[in-house]
Amino acid sequence: MSETQHRFVEPHLLELYRELRALNVPADRVKAEPPAPMISGMWQSGVPLLYCHPPLLDVDSFFGVMQEVGGILKKYHPERAGEVERMLTALPEESGAREQAILDIMRRDGEWLERLAREHELSEELTGLVVSLTLRPFLRHFSEQSTGHLDLELWYKNYCPVCGGHANFSRLSKAVGKRYLFCSLCETEWPFGRIACPFCRQTEEAKVRYFTVDDDKRYRVYVCDNCKGYIKAIDESRAGHDEKIELFWEDVKTVHLDLLAMREGYENKIAEIPSYGEEVKN
Repeated sequence: MSETQHRFVEPHLLELYRELRALNVPADRVKAEPPAPMISGMWQSGVPLLYCHPPLLDVDSFFGVMQEVGGILKKYHPERAGEVERMLTALPEESGAREQAILDIMRRDGEWLERLAREHELSEELTGLVVSLTLRPFLRHFSEQSTGHLDLELWYKNYCPVCGGHANFSRLSKAVGKRYLFCSLCETEWPFGRIACPFCRQTEEAKVRYFTVDDDKRYRVYVCDNCKGYIKAIDESRAGHDEKIELFWEDVKTVHLDLLAMREGYENKIAEIPSYGEEVKN
């Protein structure tokens, strides 16, 4: 990452994400079988794979990574170290309870987080952050093991085909100009309408627009005046010929665009549960 690229990013943020990114989760700690025809049919009807064909996660590895995530957060945010430690202490210790916790967490409906926070008087925001950061390396493996069995070019929905999350970043393909959304949780990419809002699906050009900042036309921020959501994008056609684009780091190093969008009254909706229906969680 060049000096120009990260001049807007606080150094501690880069170091924080480098350490989180370096967390080692062997691929065999996540087991995802190829989906059977019935499962494929559910997926094609719009049910994210995590809800119709969840992977098996190694319990000890999952809670071990959660402890590591907590340690990293305490290092970079010492002012919240006490809160993090209280959250880690509140985690279940019995194997059956831990297995159930993982199943509840992967439902991603927020109920497990709310219950843990309420029963132990924890910050729901901090608890959600620790769990989300823990899930990421496991769901990356899940995506890598599963997407070869899915035709992602057929998805075109406003939520992730693998984990069901919202996108916070996107790219405009150099080859065909198509827009691909990027899930920051499992790092899956899938196609979506170039203009449509990825949160409320608004398509009126008067309500969905984008802006760029300074002379760097590589980056755009699409904003929606219908739902007040926004999403960042990189235009590959404006990137350097030999520049390697990693969407995870593009998202991190453009945090100044998040701040600008929120300053203008738009909201980061990545934490919201997409409206694909309660039936996928039942």
